[in-house]
Amino acid sequence: MVLLNKVKPYKNIGPGAHIQELMEIRDWTQQDLADVLGVSTKHINKLLNNEQPITLNMAKLLGEAFELSPQFWINLDTNYRLRLEEETEEEKDVDVRSKIYQYMPINEICRLKWFDKPKTTDELVETVCDFWSMESLDFKVMEQVPELNYRESEAYDKFNAFSANCWYQMAKNSAENFDVPAYNKSKLKQLAEKLHTYTRKENGVAEALEELNKTGVKFFVLSHLQKTYIDGASFIHNKSPVIVYTARYKRNDNFWFTLAHEIAHVLNHLKKEGDYFLDDFSKTKEEINDTEREANTLAAEYLRHNEILDFFDSLAYITQEQVEECAETFDVHTAIIMGALAHHKQISYKYLHLFTEDVRKQIPMDFYVEPKTNEK
Repeated sequence: MVLLNKVKPYKNIGPGAHIQELMEIRDWTQQDLADVLGVSTKHINKLLNNEQPITLNMAKLLGEAFELSPQFWINLDTNYRLRLEEETEEEKDVDVRSKIYQYMPINEICRLKWFDKPKTTDELVETVCDFWSMESLDFKVMEQVPELNYRESEAYDKFNAFSANCWYQMAKNSAENFDVPAYNKSKLKQLAEKLHTYTRKENGVAEALEELNKTGVKFFVLSHLQKTYIDGASFIHNKSPVIVYTARYKRNDNFWFTLAHEIAHVLNHLKKEGDYFLDDFSKTKEEINDTEREANTLAAEYLRHNEILDFFDSLAYITQEQVEECAETFDVHTAIIMGALAHHKQISYKYLHLFTEDVRKQIPMDFYVEPKTNEK
């Protein structure tokens, strides 16, 4: 009735997996089950991880909660603990590797050269521990799911929270390799106010990033992982604000909005070590919270969206000449103008390609975690 039909013969499945599946059927959390059984959530966590043997009393309680006999739970736990003694080294290796691959997209990570693919299980464990800064393998660290501002829609049903957690960990690891002076908030405010002027310069991307570093903010490009939908991120790490761009969309208008949005987070929302924002900019206004809405508003101000919209407000048609005139008037790149108009549904996104550029070619290689990204 439960997990047995899904399990390969070599895998020693403990009672915790059966309890977890029965909880999912009832849509129960660990707290829910703890309340039902009258025990602590710590006790429930140990049961789910097979760290706590099932006593006769617990078997009775589980029997009542899930309408199964106490004997079922006693037999399940006894057989599991007997099989523990019989597992071969090969089976134990498979068990460890299967758990690691559950929490980490190892092949994609190795393709991105975040680390070389380990040849043995011992090498894999050592590499994973180094990646997560663990002294020994602890799956609880890998189970933690970051708060991601992603869309709640059918299109995002395949979102992988564990991969998002890996990406965030890699971002924190990568931040160690970039040096900047002490953070100066007033300098960052000044940069934000003139950010639009860099969008039109021939080397504006490189100059803006150089000035960003001078304010004490670390910036780098780190590819997103599949099923994470991350466009950009900002966080505090070792007292320095960090901004990360994934280049999920390579358009320069996307780059400038991501940069402006994350600068807004740094200036207004990041308060202490460990604070972070992982952002997906394909959400609608109704799908974001007040903090994200404020960051969007500030980013639009930095890029002069209001002036752009006012410029085209009374025009029946939008021509290339008018776009170029607007760019000259407000000292902003034509791609920013088209992006603003498309976002506010005044034009179709299909016209963006006429004005946008591949920003990856404009970002200096020093800002890349994966060197080949800039060559795609």
